[in-house]
Amino acid sequence: MILTNPFVADPRVYKEAKYYVSKGHEVEVLCWDRECQYAVDDEKDGILIHRFHINSVYGSGIKKQLPAYLKFRKACIKYLKRQKYDVLHCHDLDGAIVGLGVRTHVKKVFDMHEYYLDAHSKPILRVFAYLVQKAQTTFDYIIYLNDKQKRDVQQCNLSKLLYLPNYPEKGIFNDIEKKPSEKIRIGFAGNIRHIKSCSNLVECCKKYNSIEVHFYGYGDIVDKLKKMAAGINNVFFHGRYKYEELNAIYQHIDIVNCVYDSLGNDGYPNKFFESIATRTPMLVDYRSVRADFVKKYEVGFLVNVDDIDTYHRVMDQILIEDGILKRASNNYANVKERFFWEDMVVALDNIVAG
Repeated sequence: MILTNPFVADPRVYKEAKYYVSKGHEVEVLCWDRECQYAVDDEKDGILIHRFHINSVYGSGIKKQLPAYLKFRKACIKYLKRQKYDVLHCHDLDGAIVGLGVRTHVKKVFDMHEYYLDAHSKPILRVFAYLVQKAQTTFDYIIYLNDKQKRDVQQCNLSKLLYLPNYPEKGIFNDIEKKPSEKIRIGFAGNIRHIKSCSNLVECCKKYNSIEVHFYGYGDIVDKLKKMAAGINNVFFHGRYKYEELNAIYQHIDIVNCVYDSLGNDGYPNKFFESIATRTPMLVDYRSVRADFVKKYEVGFLVNVDDIDTYHRVMDQILIEDGILKRASNNYANVKERFFWEDMVVALDNIVAG
């Protein structure tokens, strides 16, 4: 597997790798530790991990990170030349670009995660569109998460598609009782990269002392958010966490921030399904596909990520209406669909058996 983070708290990659191991396959994750703080050679639940210590700063932009990324790509390709393997599973487009440079005749997998072509500005878009189509055409399998990604796949590559959404594992959330708190806790656990969504929550904390915002994880915008939150005593940054700590984290979250910036409105991220699994009310953008679910089952609140006043109205509603969070949580009992990773991960069998 190829991954451009240090493989510390990446639930999707971990679950996929763990499934391969459970089926008797040897798995090694080649990953990029930009801060050079984790062991080069490591192991977790039978998954071998090899980290490349190539220094780079998160959130410093493509131009500044490109030289370091190219070093990582070159190091991976050189490393792979010395290995024997049957499948090269590349995560996200940056992982797939590494895979494009590997000439060995093995099965290649482009795992798209939550990648969308329109996530970039127009001048760069043409380059990325070319690389996406090249990876999809060159690789043997394409893993996608939602219909929007499927629409971007060329007709000639549709037969390569495998559907594997971000459902949580059945056993990870074994105790969903919330720990009591005098304040309402809005939380996000994952890759912190959506600046509008997260900065709106920080702004809300300036007005509402009875609301706390908790960020678990790391990402490109953390340092910028910390500067925004300087002097605000109800915004907390907890840093990276381990996958097995998710259950405890959600015990301290009363509302999940499931608002992405506008380009993320078409997807169903981990947070969406984790909210369902833990019966935690969610905050979503009213234009997102997630809003339909929230409105249907009344399990959360709608905002406009481009309008801070909509956040204020929701916060006022939550603080004024007694029992509103409890009702939203109880409404999850009306959701009949099953959203379990174990039901979907069998799609990976097509790769190792095909």
